Amino acid sequence: GALGTGSEEDLHDGLRVEWLKSRARSQRWGEEVLLVKEEMRRTLEGLEHDARQWEAHCMGYEGAGVTTEHREGMQAYAYRQAAVYRSLAASFSALWGTTASETLRPTTCAEEAQEIEAHAEETQVAAMIIV
Repeated sequence: GALGTGSEEDLHDGLRVEWLKSRARSQRWGEEVLLVKEEMRRTLEGLEHDARQWEAHCMGYEGAGVTTEHREGMQAYAYRQAAVYRSLAASFSALWGTTASETLRPTTCAEEAQEIEAHAEETQVAAMIIV
């Protein structure tokens, strides 16, 4: 039948198939974790970029026939917007349990290589157990 003859070989084959399915699921979730971390990093980086853009607006209000009061109001608004974006970044970092420097640091190739090596070693050990 679908379960085989019930021999030890069939049992090993079934375990091997289930182990491979589990390994594939684990790898997919590992990839998902990396993607989410990258999204977090990009979110914080984007918020900091927006804050810098608002601060740059402050310099652009000089001259151009704008009254002092109007210029000061526009600058205050721009500085407030920059503070809002930085506050959002700080809130996200607190929610995610990371500092901005940890999240903004992209994963290096060496770190990824270490993760792959560790996973390969686990795979070899598990393959020896199954066989």
